[in-house]
Amino acid sequence: MKKVGCRRRSPRVFAPETIVHLQDGGTDIDFSRPLDAVRLAVLEDEDGMRLDAFLAARMPWRSRTEFQRMVARGEVHREKRRAARASARLRAGEAVVVTCPPPLEDLSRVAEIPLRVLYEDPWILALDKPPGVVVHPTGRRRHLTLLSALHLRYRGRRHDDGEPVIPRLVHRLDRDTSGVLLATKRSEARGPFQSQFEARESAKEYLALVAGSPPDDHFAVDLPLGRRLGAARVCAVGVQRDGGAPALTRFEVLLRLPGVALVRARPVTGRQHQIRVHLEAVGCPVLGDRFYSRAPGGAGGAPPAIARHALHAWRLRVRHPFLGRPLLLEAALPADMALVIAGAGGDPSPWAALSAGANA
Repeated sequence: MKKVGCRRRSPRVFAPETIVHLQDGGTDIDFSRPLDAVRLAVLEDEDGMRLDAFLAARMPWRSRTEFQRMVARGEVHREKRRAARASARLRAGEAVVVTCPPPLEDLSRVAEIPLRVLYEDPWILALDKPPGVVVHPTGRRRHLTLLSALHLRYRGRRHDDGEPVIPRLVHRLDRDTSGVLLATKRSEARGPFQSQFEARESAKEYLALVAGSPPDDHFAVDLPLGRRLGAARVCAVGVQRDGGAPALTRFEVLLRLPGVALVRARPVTGRQHQIRVHLEAVGCPVLGDRFYSRAPGGAGGAPPAIARHALHAWRLRVRHPFLGRPLLLEAALPADMALVIAGAGGDPSPWAALSAGANA
């Protein structure tokens, strides 16, 4: 009697132009183009890595858990091998092929994503990110991102030495956070700038509109953060006094108005959603924050309404390792936050203009 069992999905056959080959350990994929599959060559220093850990390291816009699910669905294949397991140990010289599901997005809309350039030189590019734009690929949004728009802008361009211009993000901002975002244009530039972030040698300043009125003009919040227990969303963060990651933010009240205040936030550490969670913890949540605020918006004495959380990456101070000088990158207060201030009887003009020497 013939045994009947489950058969693994056979690898699909793709058009050559829709396969991205990552041979040298790179993670650069042009998400402004159609993409069916990614072929990753396993390097010598990756020998023995688990398949799921290898994928998460080489394609960091997806989590290790997501890749485990993709392996289980048969969307990841090891060339010249019958099956793939998330726990399988890889060997140097082999190749792994990741199948990309058909995009749910209209790739022609990538060109519509605005790129507001604050500063540019041969090594880096600083942008004023508008609210509502996803910065990097996620499981649900792969192509309509700011990174895709950068890839489209620089597609086919080369530096004077022939190296292709491939934008790489140095850090990230949440979808509804506006302001300064730094990217590199040369392969050797990303490391030195990221090292400054990791060593806390860079300085970030944010502007936030908060509901209520903080009790002090200057205050600091030193509360550890971790995943919020019981939260429906994986990215939910909360104060976690036992076992949380250390997190410190310094605040200064710049303007007090009825029902709302403008504060400057200086994060000393760089935890996910740190500023938003710390402000919620002291009873002054970010205005419009649907995730971390219970404060209403609108009339009747409630804080003025805004369509997104009112958080803006205002300033970034870094040292330019190739020019050998400090750099102040600044994005003026966006129009929607300025309107809230004006509507509450305040004057937003001091923060709507750039500081002397910024972006130069």
